Formats: sequence, C-alpha cells, structure tokens
Amino acid sequence: GTQEPIIERESYEAVQELRKSRAASSHGGPAGDADPMRAKLRCGVCGSSFRKREINGTIYWACRNRLRDKDACPVGQLPERELHDAFLRLYHKLRNHGDEILTRLIADLRSIRKRKLLWSVDIVELNKRISDISEQNQLLASMNQMGLVDPDIFIARSNEYATELREAKRKREKLLDEDGGDDRIAKTEDLLETLAALPEFLPEYDGGIFDELIERVELTADNRAIFRLTN
Repeated sequence: GTQEPIIERESYEAVQELRKSRAASSHGGPAGDADPMRAKLRCGVCGSSFRKREINGTIYWACRNRLRDKDACPVGQLPERELHDAFLRLYHKLRNHGDEILTRLIADLRSIRKRKLLWSVDIVELNKRISDISEQNQLLASMNQMGLVDPDIFIARSNEYATELREAKRKREKLLDEDGGDDRIAKTEDLLETLAALPEFLPEYDGGIFDELIERVELTADNRAIFRLTN
C-alpha cells in the first residue's frame, strides 16, 4: 500500500486464479510435462520437432535432428526463458493493440474474398441473369404503360420476373457468403473473442494461454522465434 500499483488488485487476483486453473498445462520439468509448447515448436530449417532438456539448472529447447547429428541442422538450442519472454512480448502487443490490427485484417480478408468471387464464372453468369431479368421487367413495364399488354398478363409476368430476380440474387449472395474453404475470417473472429476474455497483464508464461493463441512456433538458425497465430 505504499506505492501506486501497476495494475488493479482485481486484475492481479484474476490472473492468479487463471494461473492456478491452468497449472496443469503450465511449464514444468524437462520430462513428462504437459506444456503445449512441446507439440508446437518446429525447426524452421529441417522441420523437426524440439526436445526439452536441462543443462546446469537451465532448461533449453533443442532440435531433435541436431541432437542426433550436430551437422544435420544449423539451428541451435534456445533457453526456454527466452521463448517465454518472446511469447509474453507478443501477448501484450496482441492484448493491447490486436483489436485494431485483427479487425482491419478481417475487413481486408472479406474485401479480397468478395473481389475474387465477383470474377468467378458462377457470379458472372448470375450477374448477367439478373441484368437480363431487370431489362425484361423494365420492357414489360414500358409496354404496360403504353397499353400494349393485357393487365392479367402484366401482373403474372411481373410476378414471375420478381421471383426469378429474388432467386438469382439469393444464389449470388450465397456464393458471396461462402468462404471457399478459407476459414481465416472465422478463426480471426474467434481469436478476437479469446483475446478480449484474457487478462490485460500476464506476469509470466502460461501454457494454457499459449495453447489458445499459438498454432505453431518456428525457430530459425539465427535464434529467431516466429509465432504463427491460430488464425
């Protein structure tokens, strides 16, 4: 109580509860732990998985291929503490600035998908169909104004054109709404919801949160960690 706190007590206590609830998936010893990092670390050069090992009290992650043969891969072992720190930096950037970045990403992905679909053969054909129906309907309306069409025929044909037009537009909208196998938009929306529910401040690495946000981590020969998000 002698200094102004960096974070609110409620936030601190919430983080402590979260840490306790995720204790099973947090980091542990070199062997037998449930840390999801074990399954998600990959060598950026040879593609091998990584093995956790302890040397003089320090825990490292090392490329399995290099452990079998040091000349087989140039990627050296990396202290676990550095990986945890890198994840924490990424986490706080995402938690504090991710909303703006990811929201913009969703808008860009939707725009790209719509432009691609607009040039698809099915969309082009439907656009032509919609244009033809509209022209026929306008011609029918003009003929009706000049008294060249029987009222009953005019009503029947107008209803037919309206039905055909609605159906063609419905098909076009359905095609425009389809992802075509690309689920990045849905995954990015899920990621935004996940981030909003997580604490603003994370005092140390948490395996459960790592698992929720990270799809894969690649370690490179120059000791860089490339984090690939779940989206």
